[in-house]
Amino acid sequence: MFSAIQKKISLLLITSMAISWFGFTGLPSQTVLAAAGDTVTVALKSVNNSKYITTDTSNSSSLYANKTNPWVSDLFDLVDQGEGIYALRSRANSKYVTIGSNSVDTLKASSQTIGTNQKFKIITNSDSSVSFQPTGNLKTYYLSLENDSSGEINVEQSNSTSTLTKFQISYFDLTKPLKILEIKDLEKSSNEKTLTSDLKDKLGTNTDFQLETMSMKKFVALRDELDGKYDAIYFGKSLFNPTSETGSNHDTRFLENDITSLKATEITDKYINKGLPVIVYSDSSKKRGALYQGYLNSNGNYSKSSGNLYNLFNPYNTTTSKSNVIFVNDTDIGSSSAFISKTNLLVNANVRPQLNLTSKPTDYTISSNRDIKYKAGDTLTYTFNVSNVRNIGQRNLVANLYLGVDSVLKFDASNLVQTVPVTSLTNNTISFTLPKGYSGLYYWRLDLVDQTSTGKLKDSAAGVFRYKEQSPTIKVLQVIPNSQSKSMTSSLLLESNLKQNYLHSDDYDINISVIDFNTFNSTEYKTLNSKYDMLIFGFNDSYNGTADISSTAAAAVKSFIATGQGVMFTHDTVYQGNQTWITNFQADTGQIGPMTNMGLNAPNTSTSTVKINEGLLTEFPFFISEMTPSVATTHDQYFRLDLNDPKVIPWYNINGSPRDVEDSWNHYYTYSKGNVTYSGTGHNFVNTTKNSSFPDWEQKLFVNTMYRAFIGSNHKPTLDLISPAAFDASLKNYISANSSISVSFKPDDLDLNDKKVTSSITFTYKDSSGTNQSVKVLADTETNKGETITKTFPNPLAASGGDLTISVSTKDAAGALETKEVAVKVITSTGLTPDRTVSAEKIEVNSPVTVNYIINPTAKPYSAATNLEDLKITGLHYKETFPANLEIVTIPTGFTKTGSLTSGFTLEGDIGEIPYRREGSQFVANSSLFTVVVKPTKAGDYSLSNANLQYKDFASANQNVLFSNKVITAFTKLTSLTLDNLTIAKGDTSKLIPKVMPSDATYQKNEDFTWTTDAATIVTVNASGEIRGVSAGTAKITAVAKDGSGLTATSVVSVIQPGLNITGPTEVAVGADISLQAALVTVNENVTSVRWSSSNSSKANFTVSDKFTGILHGVQKGTVTVTATVVTDKGNTYSKDYTVKIFIPLTSINVGSASIRVGETIKLNSNYTPSDADNLNLTWSTDRSDLVTVDSSGNITGVAEGTAKVIINSTDGSNLTANATVTVVKPSLTVNGPTSVNIGEKITLEATFSTINETVASVTWSSPDQDKASFVTDGDYKRVLTGVKAGTVNGSVTIRTNIGSTYSKNFSVNVTAVPVASVRIDNATIRVNQSYVLTPNFEPTNASIKVLTWESNNPNVVTVDSNGNTRGVAVGTATIKATTTDGTNLSGTATITVIQPSISVNGPDKLFIGGQPITLQVLLSSFNETPTYTTWNVSDEDKLKADFTGVDGSPTRTLTGKQPGIINGTVHMVTDQGSSYDASFKVTVISLQLNDQTVDVGQSGSLSPSITPPLELNSDVIWKSTDVNVLTVDNSGNYQAISEGSTQVTIISKTDQSVIASAKITVAQPTVEFDGDKVVNISGTTTLRAWLRSSHQKAKTFAWALDNPNQSFANVSKSAEDSRDFTGKNVGVVTGTVSIVTDKDITYKQSFSVSVESLAIVRMIDGVESGISVITMDKGESIVLKAALNPSTALNNEFKWSLISEPEENGEAAIVGDDNKQTVTLIGLKKGTIQIKVDVAGGPGFPSKTAAKVVYVRQDLTKLELPDSTITLYAKGTTAQRSFDLLKYLTVTPNKWKKEWINDLNGQLQWKSSSSTIADVDSNGLVTSFKQGSTTITVTNKDDETVKDEITVNVIEFDDRY
Repeated sequence: MFSAIQKKISLLLITSMAISWFGFTGLPSQTVLAAAGDTVTVALKSVNNSKYITTDTSNSSSLYANKTNPWVSDLFDLVDQGEGIYALRSRANSKYVTIGSNSVDTLKASSQTIGTNQKFKIITNSDSSVSFQPTGNLKTYYLSLENDSSGEINVEQSNSTSTLTKFQISYFDLTKPLKILEIKDLEKSSNEKTLTSDLKDKLGTNTDFQLETMSMKKFVALRDELDGKYDAIYFGKSLFNPTSETGSNHDTRFLENDITSLKATEITDKYINKGLPVIVYSDSSKKRGALYQGYLNSNGNYSKSSGNLYNLFNPYNTTTSKSNVIFVNDTDIGSSSAFISKTNLLVNANVRPQLNLTSKPTDYTISSNRDIKYKAGDTLTYTFNVSNVRNIGQRNLVANLYLGVDSVLKFDASNLVQTVPVTSLTNNTISFTLPKGYSGLYYWRLDLVDQTSTGKLKDSAAGVFRYKEQSPTIKVLQVIPNSQSKSMTSSLLLESNLKQNYLHSDDYDINISVIDFNTFNSTEYKTLNSKYDMLIFGFNDSYNGTADISSTAAAAVKSFIATGQGVMFTHDTVYQGNQTWITNFQADTGQIGPMTNMGLNAPNTSTSTVKINEGLLTEFPFFISEMTPSVATTHDQYFRLDLNDPKVIPWYNINGSPRDVEDSWNHYYTYSKGNVTYSGTGHNFVNTTKNSSFPDWEQKLFVNTMYRAFIGSNHKPTLDLISPAAFDASLKNYISANSSISVSFKPDDLDLNDKKVTSSITFTYKDSSGTNQSVKVLADTETNKGETITKTFPNPLAASGGDLTISVSTKDAAGALETKEVAVKVITSTGLTPDRTVSAEKIEVNSPVTVNYIINPTAKPYSAATNLEDLKITGLHYKETFPANLEIVTIPTGFTKTGSLTSGFTLEGDIGEIPYRREGSQFVANSSLFTVVVKPTKAGDYSLSNANLQYKDFASANQNVLFSNKVITAFTKLTSLTLDNLTIAKGDTSKLIPKVMPSDATYQKNEDFTWTTDAATIVTVNASGEIRGVSAGTAKITAVAKDGSGLTATSVVSVIQPGLNITGPTEVAVGADISLQAALVTVNENVTSVRWSSSNSSKANFTVSDKFTGILHGVQKGTVTVTATVVTDKGNTYSKDYTVKIFIPLTSINVGSASIRVGETIKLNSNYTPSDADNLNLTWSTDRSDLVTVDSSGNITGVAEGTAKVIINSTDGSNLTANATVTVVKPSLTVNGPTSVNIGEKITLEATFSTINETVASVTWSSPDQDKASFVTDGDYKRVLTGVKAGTVNGSVTIRTNIGSTYSKNFSVNVTAVPVASVRIDNATIRVNQSYVLTPNFEPTNASIKVLTWESNNPNVVTVDSNGNTRGVAVGTATIKATTTDGTNLSGTATITVIQPSISVNGPDKLFIGGQPITLQVLLSSFNETPTYTTWNVSDEDKLKADFTGVDGSPTRTLTGKQPGIINGTVHMVTDQGSSYDASFKVTVISLQLNDQTVDVGQSGSLSPSITPPLELNSDVIWKSTDVNVLTVDNSGNYQAISEGSTQVTIISKTDQSVIASAKITVAQPTVEFDGDKVVNISGTTTLRAWLRSSHQKAKTFAWALDNPNQSFANVSKSAEDSRDFTGKNVGVVTGTVSIVTDKDITYKQSFSVSVESLAIVRMIDGVESGISVITMDKGESIVLKAALNPSTALNNEFKWSLISEPEENGEAAIVGDDNKQTVTLIGLKKGTIQIKVDVAGGPGFPSKTAAKVVYVRQDLTKLELPDSTITLYAKGTTAQRSFDLLKYLTVTPNKWKKEWINDLNGQLQWKSSSSTIADVDSNGLVTSFKQGSTTITVTNKDDETVKDEITVNVIEFDDRY
């Protein structure tokens, strides 16, 4: 089924494309299908009589054109047969249209199959009609209308231009059935019990229609979305009695059947105004239908009583008729044909786009899916296809995804979570990532909207899925009558009333509190808000009379309702007994008059209910929708339900005769109105009596009702109180009285509609007088929800200490309140105050934050009786556990870090003691500081509230106090921000959804952006990005990120209205293009042509002017009016003008960086180009508003110290951006220098002032304590202070600047006499017999007496004298102690270690000949001495085994292997202390040789190198083959021959990866080879021997075969098995083949040839003759040549040798000696080729003979090598200093060039300098320098440029200074 639908959609897609194309070329659009076999459904209308063709099934299925309006049975499937050929299949009988044997035969739909007579060629006519031409015997005819009134269809006509042969095609997409809603009521005259449909028999069993019939009562009670649900609505043949029941009559079947004004508005807005058919029955004779509303009186006679339904439709019948409001009478619905003729339903209803989902979230309503849960971060993905859309290019389709908490609640812009344009008929996708929320169900709705249709026609799909995230805790208060105070009869906490396990699950917790009215009226009503989420009143018969709620308590409940939080009223609450309930709560419950009193005295009780609406209440937590409802005994209530209120949702009605169970006006059981829920339960309780129990279904309904009341209501905000942490006695986390109170909290709200929250902070405590105080330290402050807030306040218990309760309250806009409290303890007995600061409270993820800790000791009053030592603070220990995911980057020295990033690190460490000193009338101490750098690795809040300081002071042996709490908020910044353009209708609302990167960016909710519109008269936008179309036109909506990224995005929002619209930008830059869209908003019209024009093409012209999207190009600054003109298939022409401004755009912008002070304001100036740009407006933003603020004019103000970026963005569409770095400096004044001085000593105090953008005007020093110190001026910023007498010197320095700023800094210096505080001696290591002086370190360094006494605890190891001079006696350790003599009796100790030094030789013990050299190094193990000279000793014999290189006296030697063997040597080292040491070493020199060899293909074996001396090397070497495709080798030398070829096998040292042995291994294919001369002279004889070339096979047999056994060139005879003799007879060639069978029984064959000749030249090599094709010789080489006669005894007269020059060759050679001998000597003279020839004179009976050979004289240059080192020359100086002969040091290969061919060498070389201005080189290789610099000299072989080398020459300035 799915594939068929897909195929059809594919077909429609191509059809739509065809429509678009044909429509713009004047051709019919209905002729193209997707592929052979595809179908599309059509109706055929005759151009001649304007009637549709139908299949007359009653007349042999003949075809007639006689239908005014088509019906489903009048449609045909157009079946593609390929190549423009089609078949027509009737939908009336599913048979194919067939032509008869004669042209006059009526066509019939009679064939089950497609043959020649069922195929037609479709011809496109010029008037957009089509003609059908048969493909068989009657192919010269056309399908035609009979030229009479019969309407018969045949193929009689042959004229294709006749109107009889022309037909118009209409398309019908029946992918989905058309949905028809029929609304009726019961007919009293027949006392109907069930509805009877008017249309069921008219529509028949046709699956292309889906009919739903319901009563008016049910219709007005339903709350699901009507828009997009149906294609047509029919109000049927009924009275629709509007009369209401005013008494207690329960049988309301024939009453209250009028439409509500609420539903009437929906019908008008969603159907009538959108052009959808609304069919209204109205018959004057039958007195039925909307226009004849009324009732039957007691006599059964009709009585008119017009109501809402009459008022809805009467205007369309009288004054304002509409074509889609169709009135029908009894005749019109009397038959299918009459109904079709009247309504044309198939055409009129088939107009909505159709949404066909192919994938969606898991459907919770299916029982097997109910445990499948989605979670936050999961992505919902919907894929869908589109049908019933023709010309998708002309339509503005959009898919909107909504998400909500209940299906019965209307989805609006606030629920819109994603929107995407739809431009394809298939494979569309829309996705949304789920945010955090409450566990439960989420309901979704997906709308497919055609925004270019009148009223925005749509189709919708909806569903529900289960979600698991934050499980709500629902706090419920049940208030019971006072009569149940003790018995608690109706308490929901009783298991007998409600199973308690129903109240708790993984998805929720319902916590119920039960109280009576005495308690509620007295106290509890005061704390409803923030304490409870829901209130329940009821669960008692006549509850109203037993629940005496006070007016004050009732007002509190009304206030609670006003906050949007949940309240449930139950049975008999809104009741006549107690007017307080009616007065206060009737309106809130949605109950209206008149009072019917149907429930008085409980008539017609019932124990069952009927479901009315489906949604959250029926589906979760318990899916009770499919269960049979069963309730405790109940009855109707006393007032009617207001169904005109859209907030009122009837869920269940009471069942049971004689009620109309669909009457929600009167028989409601459970319903809701916003956050108020009503339940009809409770009749079974009468004070303390319980008449019956709640059935299980009803108990589940209670839980669902409570859950839904919570979810469907406004929720109070959530509140996370981050810090401070509550006091814990075990942790002793006290807050110092001297510390401020810092409070951090994060208010949030999971309600989507709540964007802001309001928070306050209250401190509660007892002050120093014991009086209770409650102080609101933070007034109501509004912030964005989800934002972390930190506030710091003065400590209210600074004077007295004690308990402090911190209360934080947060409320939403409705007033729903949440409060959290934390109790802390403030301590005053502390001797110090720990504090800390953070470098940034808000930072990007993975950015460092510096936490500065300061411990401030408390000053103490001076007392002579106080010992300073007693005041010292000791045992300071810091410990802090950091939050998880907070990395600790740096820690103080000595601190330790434990834990992990995922669990949180713990940092702790000891802090140095804090001593006090006297200053005037106080004892004071310096602060202690340390720093920790942290880095958040994930986004979130990091609370630093657990930093504990433990210490001991004068007051306590164990104190604990907290550092101030801090919160770091880490966020992930946006890197990308975009908005989609959007088209909406005038008056419509939607929401822009920002698209951001990265996906986990912290601030990406709509409220995290600033939204603006540039045209509020066209489109408005609120703070949530929700937009509303105000008037037709285009506006730019801009979103600016608030996270400091400076990102902006713009959406072009086009507002369209009925008629032709032009949407797009209103401005275009010169040289740029803009796209303008033409959108025609009409009903059932398709555009056939589009034309764009410009009023002034010299200013702006269209580059694309015939498409829906026109491309306008800006040419010149100015304004033009563009006009769009469209023509439709209805013959209508629409035009629209649109004004576009052409402007000069910005091409660049920039802004300069700046530095400012904290509090300083300056203006940043921006620059731009071009100077005549039109729009110079820029947006200004900062990435760190906590450091720098910027206004819209570029004025920046320094807020805090740090660096920020100020970003500017263009607003003219050029999308330019620039940024400036702004450094904010906090001016600082410090006084640096010692804080104490001894009497008589001098110190310098220096003032350091740091600021910017101001200068110092004056510096003033002052001090009132001139008696304790003297001051000497050393410039403005320095004072030299000399101690005069003990005491404290206080002073200050004041700086005034040129702008009037004043900065002051106090300083204090303590003048003292300084005793030794400590003495320290450093540990040391010395050698035996070494002397060493111990140097003591005194604290303070300026102590007065530094004389010590010395002693050693082990003189046998170390001795020491009175001056601290030590000497090592023996190996071991001793402790040296030094004691002060100034009376402090302080000691310091040092451990002296005595060692015996030694040396060792370090390095490899193996050395490979041919491998890399090895290095040996002598290492000295000693202290306090270094080597000065090292002697290496090796025997002369061992010196032959390796070269030793190294600097004399160096402890390092490099060895290069020469001969194999073992080297034994010694080293002797002398140190700077005169000591000497000896050691020995041993090195094995290894010779490793591997010989070249040849192996057969497929052969395996082992390559065995020669190793001297013999030893195992497998662990020391690696074997490698350069070509593993030829031969592989493992690390033991085992090989496998793979294929023919050669490879280099190397043995590599593992130590240094050098090659220590190498051999060429040839892998050969065994072949048959021949020995012997293959040339024989006539009468001469040569022997040819065959042999097998193989490394491991031997020849076993030989077989010789001549190709021509009868040849006449030579006699062939057998000389041996492997040999044959050939004796020449005649000149020619003898050929044949030799076959050898080996010992492996493998046969190898090889052909041979023997030439019979008369003369040849052979070269004599070492006395051996050899035949060669070309004679090759080096220049200067001599060779012997011989003229070989064949046969050798042949007669001859004489020989004559001569040389012949080769054309274009320069080779030269000479014949040495006599040239008429049989043998001559030839010498090469010049490179090149030459020919040598020998002539043999003939005589009587024998002819002359001639032989010739080519001689190649070679002089190859294959390698050039210059020195490896760099050459350095001087720019000035002597010739020797400025020149260098490179030719002298050039190495050439072969070396003949320098020995024999030296005169030719310069001509063969080319020299070149890369920078001849620095140094140049001449043709002889002489380099001459010119100026300082560096150049590269290159030498190249002129004949082969690949043979070259280069060297670097550095030229330096000559320095003749000594």
